[in-house]
Amino acid sequence: MEVTKKLFTTMLIEGIFFVILGILIMLMPQIATLGATLILSIGLIIAGIYKLISTIILRKELENPWLSSLIGILLIGAGVYMSAKPIFSILLLTLIIGIYFIFDGINTIALSIQNRNLIKGSGVALGIIAAIIQFFLAFIIIFGLPSSALWVIGLLIGANMLVGGITMISFYGSGKKYLSEL
Repeated sequence: MEVTKKLFTTMLIEGIFFVILGILIMLMPQIATLGATLILSIGLIIAGIYKLISTIILRKELENPWLSSLIGILLIGAGVYMSAKPIFSILLLTLIIGIYFIFDGINTIALSIQNRNLIKGSGVALGIIAAIIQFFLAFIIIFGLPSSALWVIGLLIGANMLVGGITMISFYGSGKKYLSEL
């Protein structure tokens, strides 16, 4: 009982924290966009260094150590390039997000239509509405380039944190009802 109460209290605190953080990020999406791009570039450099070190350590066990080394070098190169050219990287990542929304919208429509016998009622319509929203977002992102690159990534990160925080707060609300019933 005490562990459960502690869990739900932690969810509430975490939820409030992520709601506040999400709102702050959404108010400053340019800073979050640049920060996310730089963190990604650093992550690529670290992953490349790890890949090279593990290849050196395992070179006798690997069938193609040169291929693994090449991947490590490419990761490092991509990370260094992204760090050196953050504006280009932001543009490229924003374009990739726009293209992702297009493919995800197509996938949403296909799943809705293929499973129309399983998702009776408004399920198919909701899937198609979701796909239309995804296409609309893709249109805004892609045709808004280059200016959309300044805010898209930060806004999406902030929105994700806001929704995650609201979800945690709702978990607390559900858990509070559960705890009062015990």
